[in-house]
Amino acid sequence: MKNLLSFFIVLTFLFSSIAFAQDEKTTEAEVNVPELNDFHDIIYPIWHTYYPEKDYAGLRGTLEEVNTRAEKVYSAKLPGFYQEKMDKWNKGVEKFRGAVNSFAAAVKGADDEALLKAAETMHAEYEVLVRVLHPVPKHVENFHKMLYVIYHDITPNEKWEDLKGVVTGLKTRADSITVIKLSKRFESKKEAFNAAANELVSACETLIKVVQTNEPKAMKDAVEFMHTKYLGVEKIFD
Repeated sequence: MKNLLSFFIVLTFLFSSIAFAQDEKTTEAEVNVPELNDFHDIIYPIWHTYYPEKDYAGLRGTLEEVNTRAEKVYSAKLPGFYQEKMDKWNKGVEKFRGAVNSFAAAVKGADDEALLKAAETMHAEYEVLVRVLHPVPKHVENFHKMLYVIYHDITPNEKWEDLKGVVTGLKTRADSITVIKLSKRFESKKEAFNAAANELVSACETLIKVVQTNEPKAMKDAVEFMHTKYLGVEKIFD
């Protein structure tokens, strides 16, 4: 009887381990919501081409595709392991819906500055949804907050004195990323993360040197390079 009980205990443990392993595999396999990924295909040119170039016609030309892809996001179903995030997701979707509606209204209007602002807000609310599912560590988010201002305001508007004033602080935030302790989920990416974080620090060091040249093109290129290296860090957490 004792041996039989031991057998069932071992058997139960074995099946639990298999189930856990399958759950882990499923989690890794379903880490994305396809509808959210699809919207990226239209928000990318909006944010990285039309917005910085102030291409108002280009922005207005995206409305039909924005609406089509956004409708799919509104009705997207989250995988089961995301259920604890459902409330936050639903609130994010409603804010995103409002931002898309505001963008549609701005497209139909004649105020180009309002159109730019609406595009910025729509992008921001899309990013919020992405981060509901794929949150990044606090130090990465802190770096991004400063990078956002540099990349989308200071550099395109050529506020070079402002850039000089923030690059040292940016480097400090990059340094803090290198000491992040990765969660279990990302342990397998530790080597890639360390490489990406160190490359970001190096890019910030380069930017600090370049801003002393007062050469606009060199500064823009250095910011762009640094931004690319940040994306490499962020991608680790997708």
